[in-house]
Amino acid sequence: SEMIQECTVAEIKSKLTYTNLSIKEIAAHLNFSEPQHLTRFFKNATGQSPNEFRNIYQNGRSVS
Repeated sequence: SEMIQECTVAEIKSKLTYTNLSIKEIAAHLNFSEPQHLTRFFKNATGQSPNEFRNIYQNGRSVS
């Protein structure tokens, strides 16, 4: 169960980092029934919302 959660978080991070997919599209790709479920799952696992993660990554990448 913990390993599945880690893999799912890694997949969400990858899609947030390397695609322009919306949270709704990512949720659909990963079989979450609602985008809010993905957001809650991700925030519980990482302490940040998917949008916060994406914004931090994009801001950090543009500075480099």
